Amino acid sequence: MDKKGQLILVTTPIGNLEEMTPRAIKVLQEADLVAAEDTRVSRKLFNRFEIQTHMLSYHKHNEKERASELVSRMLAGETVAVITDAGIPCISDPGNVLVRETIGKGITVLAVGCGSAAMHALVVSGLPADRFSFQGFLPKEKSDKKKMLEHLDQVEETLIFYVSPHAVSKDLTLMREMLGDREASLSREMTKFYEETRRGTLGELLLGIEEKEPKGEMVLVLAGAKPDHKETGQAYQEMVALIQAGLRVKAASTYVAGKYEESKRELYNRYIEEEKKSE
Repeated sequence: MDKKGQLILVTTPIGNLEEMTPRAIKVLQEADLVAAEDTRVSRKLFNRFEIQTHMLSYHKHNEKERASELVSRMLAGETVAVITDAGIPCISDPGNVLVRETIGKGITVLAVGCGSAAMHALVVSGLPADRFSFQGFLPKEKSDKKKMLEHLDQVEETLIFYVSPHAVSKDLTLMREMLGDREASLSREMTKFYEETRRGTLGELLLGIEEKEPKGEMVLVLAGAKPDHKETGQAYQEMVALIQAGLRVKAASTYVAGKYEESKRELYNRYIEEEKKSE
């Protein structure tokens, strides 16, 4: 089977071209193709650092059709680099559509020069990067963690967390219980030789951790709440049926929240409120 290529998201200077990193220059020089937001703007960068790689336009007006073409080239073994006029691809710039399609084909996605672990993990996650909220580490005490997650339950922006290796399993389990089994990615060793990003639902990431515990500090990128998150409908009905069959309210709400990607707290509180009304 032919070896697949890869996608590399390259950060470019927001002003002074001297801020271009040696690694970013090397990646652009060695790539088979560079997808640029505006080839005329990027030509200045290429001329400054003597980059001869062929450029192809990739912007918000053609990103969907271009994504298919670029993925085909990567499947054929080519390395494609993506740059925007300035800054980090995907962050209010083209790139996210291509990243998602690339991930869907099992192609490696890397980033160069993002400047922070949070931004690096976000752009390679495949999750929406147009609106996001950085949350840092969860508090150490479980009660404080719960308060924080309750506050984030309805936030629709993509959420970014720093996670320590000794707490990763407990933190992801708590998030799954309180926020539902959302899509997520877990990145570690970013920009290093053993860089790794695992993607899937929180439940799938937990299974992966059980099989192979990750080492080192990590960044978790978590999908935000869905716009219709307050509509519990079928999930609530199933929870009531489980309670009527003898399951405790807490256990029923936890199970159903994970299954339907709903809020455990919302389901639990709704049931309590409905019970009070019927008294």
